[in-house]
Amino acid sequence: MGDSGWRSKTLRWPSSFRLTRRVTKKTPFSFREGTVFFFENHRGYVIIEKNRDKRKGEKLLKKKRKVLIGTVLTASLAGAGVFRYFSDIAVCRRRPQIPALIQGVIDRGQDDDVFSPVVRSFCDGFKEIPVEEFTQVSADGLLLKGRLFRPEKPKRLVLFMHGWRSSWQKDFSVLVKPLLDMDCALFFADERAHGESEGNFITYGVMEKDDCVRWAQKLAKEFPELPLYLWGMSMGASAVMLASAEKELPSSVRGVISDCGFNNPREELEHLVRQKLGRGEKQIIGVYRRHFIRRCGFDLEGFHTEEALAKTKLPFLFFHGKDDHFVPTVMTLGNYAAAVGEKELVLIDGAVHCKCFYVDGETCFAKTAAFFEKYDGMEEGSRCSTK
Repeated sequence: MGDSGWRSKTLRWPSSFRLTRRVTKKTPFSFREGTVFFFENHRGYVIIEKNRDKRKGEKLLKKKRKVLIGTVLTASLAGAGVFRYFSDIAVCRRRPQIPALIQGVIDRGQDDDVFSPVVRSFCDGFKEIPVEEFTQVSADGLLLKGRLFRPEKPKRLVLFMHGWRSSWQKDFSVLVKPLLDMDCALFFADERAHGESEGNFITYGVMEKDDCVRWAQKLAKEFPELPLYLWGMSMGASAVMLASAEKELPSSVRGVISDCGFNNPREELEHLVRQKLGRGEKQIIGVYRRHFIRRCGFDLEGFHTEEALAKTKLPFLFFHGKDDHFVPTVMTLGNYAAAVGEKELVLIDGAVHCKCFYVDGETCFAKTAAFFEKYDGMEEGSRCSTK
């Protein structure tokens, strides 16, 4: 060390410190907390630092913290994306791309892979039938559209409301020709956020019921001589059940036909979550309920069909498939029990969701014809709401 100008000297320090390196005055370095400097002969420094093993442990801990924070943020963003994704599936008109696995679960609930070719054949069968286009403005300013098929001498008029993420072609094509042969004029509404109607959000019957009442008022003015019936499928069935108790419903309405309708949006969504996940449905749907209130302006607990059915004296014809696992049959049993007017319940063996008329059309059409014949001549005002 003599040639370099360093003077040898014995240094003592605690065992937790060690000599790491020597530098000259010109060597750049940074001052660190816990570093000790010894000045010697004005020519250099001996730098003593904390034990490197301790420093490595601190660096490793900081690195783990960063990884943990990054993982939490990534999981949060992913969770928010998944939450928004299922929210869009539930209520948004702009339907996201649904993975084949999830779409398969939805389709299996209605056996769409079996019935889709049949639906297409029915749609091809009435392409040549003249159709009249109608428009209507909803209470919140949306332009709604619908179309009317009518025979030469109609005896009655039927207003149809379709189901969630469905269409009038998919839900009612099987009915068109048989009902036209019964001399029924048929009006098919595109519900809000479906088909050619405006709207960004599906509200599970909360606002669709008001749209139904407006369509009924318009049709009653256009065809005052015809008795009017409301007919709904799934979500549309819930809408017509709710509409039946509204004071604004025209007096020309003679009856309501409900096919596999649910009684409350929250209970229906909880059923679907419980069916697929097995648990946690109340907590999951509770979060979505608050989200829908803020984002879409409606409450999943905004109605219960059983309460509405207890307020109207309109006659009801209920259909439901015994093998329906999408909307459980018990919901229609509850609606049937709650109805205070004249009523009839038809349960179809082997029918899944929305497929009663496909599985046992003979029974269903016979019950429908008898329902029309019985109530066509009912006196106006005899079924007024008790609301």
